[in-house]
Amino acid sequence: MKPTYELIASHVRDIVLVMRREDGRILEANLAATSAYGYSRDELLSLSIRDLRALETRPMTEEQMALAEAHGILFETVHRRKDGSTFPVEVSSRGATMGGTRSLISVVRDITVRKQAEEALRQSEEEFRAFFENAGVGAVQLDLAGRYTRVNNRYCEITGYSREELLAGKGPTDLSHPDDRDRDREYLRAVREGHAPPSIEKRVVRKDGQVVWAQVMSSVVRDASGQIVRTAEIFNDITEQKQAEERLRTSEVRLRAILEHAPLSMAISDLDGTIEYLNRKAQKTFGYSPADIPTIEQWFARAYPDESYRREVISTWTGLTQRALAEHQEIEGREYQVTCKDGSVKTTRIFGVPVADKVFVMFEDVTERKRAEEAMRRSEAVLAQAGQMASLGAWWIDYSNLDDLNANPLHWSPEVFRIFGYRPDEVPASIALFFERVHPEDRARVEQAVARALATRSPYSLEHRIVRRDGTERVVWEHGEGIFDDAGRPRRLIGAVQDITERKQAEEALREADRRKNEFLGVLSHELRNPLTPIRNSLSILERATPGGEQARRAHSVIDRQVSHLTRLVDDLLDVTRISSGKVRLQRTRLDLADALRSIVDDHRTLLEGHDVTVTVPDDPVWIDADPARLAQVVGNLLNNAAKFTPVDGKVSVSLTQAGDRAVLGVADTGLGLDPETLQKLFEPFAQADRSLDRSRGGLGLGLALVKCMVELHGGEVSAQSDGPGRGARFTVKLPLAAGGALAQPSLPPPDAVSPKRKVLVIEDNRDAADSLAEALELSGHQVAVAYDGRAGLAGAVGFRPQIVICDIGLPDGMDGYAVARALRRDSATAAAYLVALTGYAQPDDQRRALNAGFDAHLAKPVELAALERLLEYASAPGAASEAPG
Repeated sequence: MKPTYELIASHVRDIVLVMRREDGRILEANLAATSAYGYSRDELLSLSIRDLRALETRPMTEEQMALAEAHGILFETVHRRKDGSTFPVEVSSRGATMGGTRSLISVVRDITVRKQAEEALRQSEEEFRAFFENAGVGAVQLDLAGRYTRVNNRYCEITGYSREELLAGKGPTDLSHPDDRDRDREYLRAVREGHAPPSIEKRVVRKDGQVVWAQVMSSVVRDASGQIVRTAEIFNDITEQKQAEERLRTSEVRLRAILEHAPLSMAISDLDGTIEYLNRKAQKTFGYSPADIPTIEQWFARAYPDESYRREVISTWTGLTQRALAEHQEIEGREYQVTCKDGSVKTTRIFGVPVADKVFVMFEDVTERKRAEEAMRRSEAVLAQAGQMASLGAWWIDYSNLDDLNANPLHWSPEVFRIFGYRPDEVPASIALFFERVHPEDRARVEQAVARALATRSPYSLEHRIVRRDGTERVVWEHGEGIFDDAGRPRRLIGAVQDITERKQAEEALREADRRKNEFLGVLSHELRNPLTPIRNSLSILERATPGGEQARRAHSVIDRQVSHLTRLVDDLLDVTRISSGKVRLQRTRLDLADALRSIVDDHRTLLEGHDVTVTVPDDPVWIDADPARLAQVVGNLLNNAAKFTPVDGKVSVSLTQAGDRAVLGVADTGLGLDPETLQKLFEPFAQADRSLDRSRGGLGLGLALVKCMVELHGGEVSAQSDGPGRGARFTVKLPLAAGGALAQPSLPPPDAVSPKRKVLVIEDNRDAADSLAEALELSGHQVAVAYDGRAGLAGAVGFRPQIVICDIGLPDGMDGYAVARALRRDSATAAAYLVALTGYAQPDDQRRALNAGFDAHLAKPVELAALERLLEYASAPGAASEAPG
């Protein structure tokens, strides 16, 4: 190499290599080469050009050397440094003869930076394309002839034309309103000449003929030489804005009305600082009238009494206003502490809009919001804990090994570790660990879901079971979706997992409750219909049988039993309703449980007929504070249950003992017994031990639920035991003993031996019910009148002057039983009558409402005639109207 050439080559920035053409052996290299490759000069001279080429580019070496020797060559390839790293290069090589040896001289340029720039340019182009297509405004590009070369989706929506229609030779001027086309052409010309306004507004005629207003902003695109190659335009649909402006110009009065009733405090001032308008909301919020603050200066003086704070507010607000006026922009909102006329301080966000020579100022009272924000900041720790309580965790997989997807690392958030039963620092997360924790029966389904998501590049979502580290099973919901490169290869899989075990259990409980509800409705239909058949049959018998004969007596007996059964079913339903709504009130009294138990068993002897019944109670009193009626209901339901499920000749035993401060009542039988599953749900409403279609043992499944509720209202507890099907059952009730023994009980005078006969008015819209009741009362010797609605009842009462009125509540024609009672009380002729409400409305609230309306007594349908006779006997006693039984 000649000295001059050597000097030049040694100091140029590019790599210079001289190679022997025969085998590519490096004959000479400059300083840039030693720096670039990391070899010393001597090391380079011991190598060939193939040693500097990346492995995948070596096969091209011979072909490229031949081309370089023939007529020179310029190409790109990849070279390798001494440390094994590679870098892209541009090679310019040409043949030459040096010292009698045929050689190649190559100038090698490191183009790493250029390649990076090209990649950045490609990404920039992709980003521009995405931005262009998804922009919220219309965007187009035009050629020099003014025709569309590119349009985005939003522009197609604005104009109503498809992309293909617009690109088929159309331009913006073609779509302009005829009156705007000349101005549109002039605007495009001014844009290309460089003196166009920032934007223009024009009308565009859509494909469907509709006219829309658009704000158009145009710019030119130049090539490297500065020549205009195309025009770009942005179209913003401002139709609604233009319509609003038109409405604004034509409705000044309406606008004032809107401002007056606006939810924000508002003021209007001119540029000199005079406050021209203060709406009602502002006056109410701050307490100032327009007379209090006629100028902005006086507003500042009163709203910001602290001088230093006032100066700060004035400086900030003045600067914001001036900038907004100069830039035709909204005055930026700021929050200030405003002192009201009454001295209170409100946190207010104040912002404004300059319009012509006016400034619209708006005040948003954010006092409560700021307090809420402060409360929210104080509760951040609580919210974070709530997030953890939601049992929702995140996970992700970064794919670096595409040959073995399971070999890639899995990352879990702390909550995922907790869901699977680990501490975050206890074990590293991995795909293998995850599938190890997935329930074996669900593992294949989860693997298939993940594989399908990766193959189809779509999200997946599924529920499956996991087995925690401690062996417990949980149900989780899992969602995942992949992020892929341009070639469709997975780069990351992200997802979330949530423990939904409690939710699934709740869903199962709801399904079970729904099943029991449906089963109950079927049972209710069965139980309510069953008594109707013997009642209807007995009525047919009564029509044909000899009055007073044996057949008639048996028919009466059947009807009485079945009506009692229906009444008990309805009472059970009402009791459940009262208990669930908290309306049951116990009428407690001191009583001897042993004596009460003997009486209750005696009352149920007919029910227990055919069974071997034993009663074991202590001779000494067992005192408790209880509601006698409810206690009878508890024991009666237990005895009824024993009778239903114990065959004839089976044993039923009733016992009473004391254990500490508790009375222990037991009812045992040798009947069908209970399986463990039934025992668990026995005291739940509508629980059924008899699930046969014939419902031979009947019942709504409410009896034992009522027993539990009533016992617990008394402060006690009830339980059931059974050794299994066919081995009987035992129910145990524990009630607290009363302190202090027996209490003195008031004595009631005995009823008269002969009940006096009375004048009775029956008001009932059900004619069968009214007439049958009247006949029954007449058979008892009473004088009875009947009316079938409230007004007829009032009219009849004037001449009949009843001593007792039995009135239904649900009467027709706009006058119910309450109104009848009030009217009777107002009339001096009937004011002293004894009023009895006989109705199907039998809730405690119904009883109170009846008494408030003027009734003396309240009876629920159906009523036993004996009970009604006792009430009539009571009503005949002196002072009955003022001491009516509740």
